[in-house]
Amino acid sequence: MIKHLKDDKWFKQQQSLLLWMANTKYGRDLLSIPKDYGRIIDITKQHVTWLADIQKDKIIKVSNFKSRAPYGKVIRENWKEFQEYAKEYYRIFYRKPILFPVIPVLGFAFTVSTFFPDADPETATVDGRVGRSVVTEAWTTIRTSAGNSVQDAETSGRSAWIQTSTTTDQFNEMWRGIYLFDTSSIPDTDTIDSAIWSLMTVDRARTLLSTTNVRLTTSNPASDTSLVTGDYANVGTAAIATDVAWDSFTNEVYNDITLTDLTVISKTGVTKLGTRMQADADDAQPTWGSDDQIYIQPYLADNAGTTKDPKLAVTHSAAAVVAAVNHWLLMGV
Repeated sequence: MIKHLKDDKWFKQQQSLLLWMANTKYGRDLLSIPKDYGRIIDITKQHVTWLADIQKDKIIKVSNFKSRAPYGKVIRENWKEFQEYAKEYYRIFYRKPILFPVIPVLGFAFTVSTFFPDADPETATVDGRVGRSVVTEAWTTIRTSAGNSVQDAETSGRSAWIQTSTTTDQFNEMWRGIYLFDTSSIPDTDTIDSAIWSLMTVDRARTLLSTTNVRLTTSNPASDTSLVTGDYANVGTAAIATDVAWDSFTNEVYNDITLTDLTVISKTGVTKLGTRMQADADDAQPTWGSDDQIYIQPYLADNAGTTKDPKLAVTHSAAAVVAAVNHWLLMGV
């Protein structure tokens, strides 16, 4: 039985073949490796390393790391040509003409692609928050009226937030989060196997005790690259993951939320997620207390780098390839 392996392991197993290809003219074209790179000495799904210079007392190496997995993708998209060229490698080095020199299903059964929203100025996606703010209103009014505040260029923001007023049974803050991810690089023919949305909070607070959960929903802002106050009404109510208890969020680490509705992942465009307090989503008015609040404050894409940004990790798989595999190839798998 052929084992399905993660592509990191496949790249290690096929390293000698890949390096041979990467250092031939045709192989560089096939793998989309720039011709001005020096001799390739390491290749993974995300990067290649080459010798830039050899000096008297040291060897200088250079690597180009990519946020996605371009080398895994290019091999998958050119699988037939890759197979044909691999036969030449086996013919030269092993003197064995083999119908399938590389096992088709090993490297590409499962791929994990990670996506982040764009920082300002946005080119394809945006993240931020929309709200109804600095008001003194009844629950129904603050929840259903038009938004009056928007933030889409913050390093962090209270993206699921309810706050009461000092006036009995009135509320003065309600905010909802919007997070967009360009997932169009997932092959249209792949199956979405799972997805994990991760959020890192810088702060959280709760004095409003009768509501504790945060809900992950869909969103549908008017634009993919900016938010407007009208988007307050464009955050969904239905849960696409199990609601998360407020006190389960830990600051300064990624909090992972597994999606239960994978149909929201787009393979042709932008995946659009949102957050709001469960009480807001379900229209369950919390017990009022003077100047009480509950919120989470996550880092957003305009924070420097991507190490704290909202992220979406999607596991997807290509259709399995059924082929007769020479027993000699299975040795050591």
